Amino acid sequence: MGTHICKHYACDLCGEKFLRARNLDFHKRMHMGEALYSCDQCESMFLKKKRLSDHIRTVHQQKKHQCDICEKFFQSKSNLSKHRLNHTGERRFKCDICGLNYARKSILDRHMMLHTGEKPYQCGVCSIKFRTTGELKFHREFKKCGITDKNFFSM
Repeated sequence: MGTHICKHYACDLCGEKFLRARNLDFHKRMHMGEALYSCDQCESMFLKKKRLSDHIRTVHQQKKHQCDICEKFFQSKSNLSKHRLNHTGERRFKCDICGLNYARKSILDRHMMLHTGEKPYQCGVCSIKFRTTGELKFHREFKKCGITDKNFFSM
């Protein structure tokens, strides 16, 4: 039995449908003559060839490093090492303000933004700021700033 994937974003020029608004936006740029690099294994598109190469390596190539506890595979030894912290419960990085502990410094750094109010990632359309790139990406993907497919290219 197959899995149904809803592709809600359709190109008004050729009718091709996409799972994500970002991919439709890139597709429309191709109609405008902009050079883009497309993954031949999924619908992802990139402005730079290196980003496509990184995507193929991290998403589609065989993962060779296996966790000896849960048997999950990883692309690199460093990713496996980070993953192992989930099993050991080791939390070496402590917040000096509230006392919470974290497994990685990058997670502590992101947590500290809650205390400082820092929001370094800004939407180029509506200027709302976000704490993480993931929050900004969600905002853009779901057009929370009022941008539509029609005015995306007329700005």
